[in-house]
Amino acid sequence: ADPSSLHQGDEMLLLSWVDGADGSEFPVQNLPFGVFSHTLSGRSPRVGVAIGESVLDMQALLAEGLIDHCACAAVFAEATLNAFMAQPRAQWLAVRAALTQLLARDGADPALRESAELRRRCLVPRAEVAMHLPAAIGDYTDFYSSREHATNVGVMFRGKDNALQPNWLHLPVGYHGRASSVVVSGTPVVRPKGQLQLDKADASKGTEHAPCRLLDFELEMGFFVGGPANRLGAPLEMHEAEDRIFGFVLCNDWSARDVQKFEYVPLGPFGAKNFATSISPWVVMAEALLPFRCATSAGSQAEPVPLPYLRDPNYSSYDVQLEVAITPAGGDRATVVTTSNYRHMYWTAPQQLVHHSVTGCDMRPADLLASGTISGADASAYGSLLELCWQGTREVGPLCDGSTRKFLRDGDTVSMRGTCLHSSGYTLGFGECAGQVLAAATLPPPPPPPPGSSGVLSPPPRPPLPFSPPRPRSERTGLPSSSAPVGASLRPQKGGRGAAGSSEALRLRGGGRPPRRKRPEVSERQSEKAGLARCCSTRAESQDGTRPRPATACKPRIPSARCRWNMPVSWVWQPKKARTVAGEALSPPSPPWK
Repeated sequence: ADPSSLHQGDEMLLLSWVDGADGSEFPVQNLPFGVFSHTLSGRSPRVGVAIGESVLDMQALLAEGLIDHCACAAVFAEATLNAFMAQPRAQWLAVRAALTQLLARDGADPALRESAELRRRCLVPRAEVAMHLPAAIGDYTDFYSSREHATNVGVMFRGKDNALQPNWLHLPVGYHGRASSVVVSGTPVVRPKGQLQLDKADASKGTEHAPCRLLDFELEMGFFVGGPANRLGAPLEMHEAEDRIFGFVLCNDWSARDVQKFEYVPLGPFGAKNFATSISPWVVMAEALLPFRCATSAGSQAEPVPLPYLRDPNYSSYDVQLEVAITPAGGDRATVVTTSNYRHMYWTAPQQLVHHSVTGCDMRPADLLASGTISGADASAYGSLLELCWQGTREVGPLCDGSTRKFLRDGDTVSMRGTCLHSSGYTLGFGECAGQVLAAATLPPPPPPPPGSSGVLSPPPRPPLPFSPPRPRSERTGLPSSSAPVGASLRPQKGGRGAAGSSEALRLRGGGRPPRRKRPEVSERQSEKAGLARCCSTRAESQDGTRPRPATACKPRIPSARCRWNMPVSWVWQPKKARTVAGEALSPPSPPWK
């Protein structure tokens, strides 16, 4: 085989010298990218490539000079795939070709194959690594592009004659999700809470705030956008789409059906979809899927014909066999509840990308676009429990413990897998996309500490002090401040050591800790003359039976003394009397802390 053609997605049979690669879901024809860490060897999160039962450390390859001939090699010093995704497609293919030549049994580069020391430095057992999100996801969009799924849901809620909305056959319907809640496979998912309709038949009777009772999975695939971003206001065209699709992942867009029912009109799903979206950790490059390109289940888009900007001369999808399995809490094995295929897509990935940008939206590297639930025509190929139980009228199962499901229970683990079978004999996979359902208001366990750290969490930040922040130096020294309002002054306390020039007064003015020693008593006359207010002014009476005059600007206080009733006396902003201009009273200036 000509090594220069190995990056073209050919159907030739290649073998690898890496143990366990041939016959696994990660053969040399796959080479998916991900981000991993390895505690035993002290490897912090970095880019890796799955090959058999091992992970190829791209940072180690860079350090050993094995990919120096790749123009973008420096991007693998980063801890995510963002920089690599931002490269032009030609650079993706060059790196893929270089890796194939390193890992193929007959590859042109024998450096790694012939050096045991290099293999020890660059290959890590896949069973020992922790996987992370492959990229810092900028934006996440979920589509609704399987005609079979859209028809099933439409029949449930609107009847067979009005199953598809009028716009569905004209454009890829989608909504913007939350990138912040996209999580890597293995992350637990807490059952969400939301507003649930009290009367299923009458929404006017209001709602209750309660944990979701109809928690569902959605079998989807997603793809990462790559390449340099298009300019804002410059839509992508169909012939550019192939160069902007970096690779694919499995995706579970968890859904709270009962929350969704009440909230989705008129703007679509919100809280019902924003609490978690799980993706598989390995990104299978679009180049690796070329041998599995196939016709969609629709075959063509003829009734109606899409508008010119959406017409794809290579209208097709990929033959990816998909399955979903559920393991109940305490169960010893997973039970497959549905099998589907990525070919059940009416609107394809290039069409989704082009339509997303048709208004001039800029599509950036590491943006994630999900397909929407992938359902086939047969009931065994439905991509959600909503369809499998047909809105609660059927039981799904039994599972390994004999139980059945209509919707997910606490403790259930949902796992998704995708596989491509090639006629030449090799298998290409995506890894697992899994998550366990935790009870509502149960926080998932904290992530492990970074490699090399002591594991001791930093103390939480100290709460703010209950008195004013430090004042400018001019105020601390008793000098007039240019920033203070005109016509206002700060009057220091008289008596004791509270004179303006004393160190105690300076410390109090600067917002320091109040003195611990007991301050001398201050008479009511002295308090009023010095401009101090008593916090007890609304509940204590003076010795002559009259209520003391209340403070005229009670603001955050710095305890500085005790009055005759043993209550704190505070500094108070004392503005001068209001002035009049042309017979109209002006409001006194505000204190500097407003």
